[in-house]
Amino acid sequence: MVSFDVSALFTSVPVEESLKIIQDKLTLDTSLSGRTKLSPQQVTELLRLCLTTTYFKYDGKFYSQVEGAAMGSPVSPIVANLFMEWFESRALATFPSPPKVWVRYVNDAGAVMKSSLIEPFHRHLNSIHPNIKFTKELEENGSLPMLDVLMSRKEDGWLKFSVFRKSTHTDQYLQFDSHQPMEHKMGVIRTLRHRADHIITEDEDRAIEYEHLRTVLSVAGYTKWAWQSPGRTKVTPHPRTHTDSRPKSHVTLPYVAGVTEAITRKIRKTGVAVHSTPHTTIRRLLVAPKDKDKPDDTCGVVYHLTCEDCDAQYVGETERALKKRISEHKRDSSPVAQHMQTYKHQPTKKVTILDRESRWFERGVKEAVHIRSRSPSLNRDQGRHRLPPIYNSLVQSRDLGDL
Repeated sequence: MVSFDVSALFTSVPVEESLKIIQDKLTLDTSLSGRTKLSPQQVTELLRLCLTTTYFKYDGKFYSQVEGAAMGSPVSPIVANLFMEWFESRALATFPSPPKVWVRYVNDAGAVMKSSLIEPFHRHLNSIHPNIKFTKELEENGSLPMLDVLMSRKEDGWLKFSVFRKSTHTDQYLQFDSHQPMEHKMGVIRTLRHRADHIITEDEDRAIEYEHLRTVLSVAGYTKWAWQSPGRTKVTPHPRTHTDSRPKSHVTLPYVAGVTEAITRKIRKTGVAVHSTPHTTIRRLLVAPKDKDKPDDTCGVVYHLTCEDCDAQYVGETERALKKRISEHKRDSSPVAQHMQTYKHQPTKKVTILDRESRWFERGVKEAVHIRSRSPSLNRDQGRHRLPPIYNSLVQSRDLGDL
């Protein structure tokens, strides 16, 4: 047994060749016209736009990604997988003695072949395309890991499967007392049990895995009740009919213990599915993997202006860079400029970002909330979103500076 792994697949995928492969597949797809009115050429052009307009900022400079697909892009795994389908078909068809067994998951492939052919086949794989290079791993003591599965050869020649963990695995899972929705915590147990039930083939190994999971989860605060809970029943997909009982729509709420659960119960009675997501996390507060924009260059914000010489205030929102919007307040039509001219005050330099929101509607709501909360004297109205009076007591009862 041997496994082959592509080094840096996403960023090594040749874009133009992948687009040609995809367009050829779309051209041969007789059902395409039933799913979209776009032609194969149009789909390919749109895909080219997604793959060739990736920009990122590092150390204050902007760069364009000229090779490969972007890490984190939802389209990258699809493009990479389609390219690898073409790659493996060509590699297996052009090798004199292909592997007896060949299985692949995106960039990881497992094979069963004669030991004498492993090295020639490895060289053959690395010769197919200059961008795609494989590493290999041979079985040791009759076992070979692939993804999170450990394949082991039994004495009778059959294979058994068990869960594989790297030596660096920490067994750290979501803490049971963390401020997270209960469904997320129960999801940890369901996922781990599902893996044990569907990967492990020997009862003895499954019992050992269960005992390991109970031990590490108890350290994370999971109780015996949580482990024994049957959990959510899986719904079998079925075609839509006029009596379809699936949700009308979906909504995602920020999780606040005791509040989100009550709102969720009300919404679900209307036939709408509700999902919860953590709003403030340690990762969000502490981790900044990308270069931060300067405050003046930030887009999609709700901002707060304060006069240099008095307590006059203004709250607004903008989709563009903040500095461009602030410069517009120097126009005679701006209430800020009119205040400065009337009272001979100095142009304001006290600008604070109250909120960041890229979505137009949600940004308008946040602007209205902050206007209602602060009652800024320079605003001529309550913002472009009409916030119902029923929210007055809620808005005025809490500090909204960190929303």
